[in-house]
Amino acid sequence: FRRVLFRSEYDALDDRENALQEQLNTKRERGKDSRAKILEKELAELAEEREELIADEMKLRDLGFKKIKEREKLLGENA
Repeated sequence: FRRVLFRSEYDALDDRENALQEQLNTKRERGKDSRAKILEKELAELAEEREELIADEMKLRDLGFKKIKEREKLLGENA
């Protein structure tokens, strides 16, 4: 279930990033540098969100592996 949740979060980030990138390209083409800088900042914030999401996913995955190892240790070779 959590994997599906992460996937939808990644999809939402991708959609927002693509929309911002399109806006950025349009503003640059029209010579609107001040607005382009704002969009670049927003893209950088999205990149940070993506890194946080990756870190959260890794923590959750590591927790699952930890639980498996703990169970194997408790049950021994018969696990």
